[in-house]
This record gives sequence, structure tokens and C-alpha cells, in this order.
Amino acid sequence: MSKSISVNLNETVLNSIAIVRDNLFPESVEYNPNTDQFLLSSVTEGSIYTTNEDGSVSPFIEDERLISSIGLAINEEQNRLFVLNSDGGSSIRSSPETENQLATLGIFNLSTGELIDYVDLSSLRPEEPHFVNDIDIDDEGNAYVTDSLSPIIYKVDPEGNPSILLEDEQFAGEGFNLNGIIAHPNNYLIVTDSNDGLLYKVPLDNPEQFTQVQLDRSLGNTDGLLLADEDELVVVSNENAISEFNDESSNQVFSLQSDDNWESAEIIDELDLGNDAFPTTANILDGEILVLDSKFDIFLAGGTTDEFAIQTVGLIDTQNQGENINATDIVPIFGSNNSDQLFADTGDLIFGGNGSAN
Repeated sequence: MSKSISVNLNETVLNSIAIVRDNLFPESVEYNPNTDQFLLSSVTEGSIYTTNEDGSVSPFIEDERLISSIGLAINEEQNRLFVLNSDGGSSIRSSPETENQLATLGIFNLSTGELIDYVDLSSLRPEEPHFVNDIDIDDEGNAYVTDSLSPIIYKVDPEGNPSILLEDEQFAGEGFNLNGIIAHPNNYLIVTDSNDGLLYKVPLDNPEQFTQVQLDRSLGNTDGLLLADEDELVVVSNENAISEFNDESSNQVFSLQSDDNWESAEIIDELDLGNDAFPTTANILDGEILVLDSKFDIFLAGGTTDEFAIQTVGLIDTQNQGENINATDIVPIFGSNNSDQLFADTGDLIFGGNGSAN
């Protein structure tokens, strides 16, 4: 087991970056290194937005084919943004023709937002319901996608050719099923099923031989996954729309560790975010673990809000030196649209604006 990295969750949320827009309801967040801004999807609008320093957002990609933008992934080497597009029936662009049928992958230029490719995944199983949910990309540029309404994991190669990597009734059931996915560097996938709160290991060279990762207990209604290191995994769990099928659901972040290449794993830390947050996905930026509070509890209840957040919930400790960082002193620092010279202490989180940051 690697001793160079460890995940330290905190008893309370350290910091929160406000996001302000009426009924945005973002499901996923990614950090764009080209602009030092976060990118946000939107279940209700479909468009992709960038964050501004005052908490407001601005459109980055506006494509009329995007009904509900769900999972996002960035391939920095190819300078591409991958956007999963579904229709759960709650978007301003929803229609009877696309509801629970749409399953596409938009591939865009990360710098300009220009469309590179638009891949129809539903065409592989046109008679089945679909909701493509999460995506990850391996070192060779292949994208792997989960379908929450059909028991399918898709593969899209770097040329945009789609195929079915795995289809198995083990992942079928009421409500949302397959959800978070990670392309592990050791040539397998780690995926989660929201209904049972379990993790599965899917070998890429023989996906039908997938196995359940042995855990002490269910993780509730699992959603996003984040690989902090080869043997360290962050799992986001929430009170989602299918919580009636899983009485262990909660709004939590778990830190898992494996010493046998993810045949099994141990829960080594967990953070309860309480009833005022609805986490969906997690990211790492500058050694901090960030969780998106999507406010889906309000969305699922038919309510409205203009307040969302990206929350810092923990730290990545490299070389086991976490005791040297005072987590309560971490402060997000924002640059302006002009050229800035920014100063920070150890552990501070810096966001440059559209100008130069030094």
C-alpha cells in the first residue's frame, strides 16, 4: 500500500465557494486549467457555465442539443471537454421524444468551447431507456460512461467510436443504478451502483469478469467517485431520488483505502455534510478535496434556488505531512480580470482571473 498519499476529511466544511444563478442545479464540476475557472453542468438548462469571481456564472457552451448536461470530464492532453447529455424530464429543453431516451456525449475544445464530436450512445440500444450519468477517461484517451437506466457501461475511443464495454443485469433495477466511474491506471474500472451503495471492479481486458469490491457496509446512495491515489478513493453519497430503496442513504463523503488492488477496501474516514447539502461529485485541486453541493434536494422537491456551492471538505496529505497544515487557515484567493500578483500560505487555494496571475 502506498504511504505517500492519504486523504484527510474534516469534521466540518473548511471553505465554500458560492455559485449564484437561478435554478442552475449543476450535477458536475471540473476545473479548467486554461482559465483558472470551474466548469459547471446544468440539469435544468443543458448549457455549460464558467464561474466568475463574484459567484455568478457565465455561459461557456450553448448548444441546443444539450438538454441536461450531467457528467463532465477533461482531457488536458487533448485539450478536450467531455459532456454527457441526458433528459430526465426536468430541463427547460425536455421533450417526450428525448425523455429517458437521450444518451449522447459531446466533445468540445476546452479552450474555445467549439464542438469537436457528438456521439450518440443510445443508438447502441435504441429500444432501452437511457440516462448517461458519469464519465472518466483513461491514459490513452478512451472515455468510459455509465448509464443509470440501462445496465450498460459504454466505451468511446479517441476517434469518437462508441461501443458497449459491459452490459449485465446485475446493474438493472428500479431508479438510478450505475453511477460514478473511475478509470484506474491498473487497467480496470471502479464503478458504483447507487441502488445498492456498493463498488465494482471491472477489468478492461475481460469486463464480464467484474467483481464486487468487498466492503464492511453499504455506502448509501453513492454518486461521484474520485481517485486520490492508486489505493485511495473518495466516494460521495447523497439522499437522492431513490433513497426509498436504500435506508442507509445520507449526505456524506467517504475515504476508502485498498491494499489488494481493489478486491476489497476499508472505510478509513467519513464526513457527514448534514441536511443542508446535497453533494454529487468531487474533485482535487491544489491538495484540497472539493465537493459540489448541487442542491438537488430542492430540485427533486420541485423547489427553486439561486445558491449553490463548491465546498472544501478535506486535504490530500502528501509524504504524510498533513500535520504541518492548519486546515482551518485555508482561504480561497481570487484574482481579478487584470494582471495580478497573488500571495498565499501553505494550503491556500488560489483562483486566477482572466488576466495573468503571478
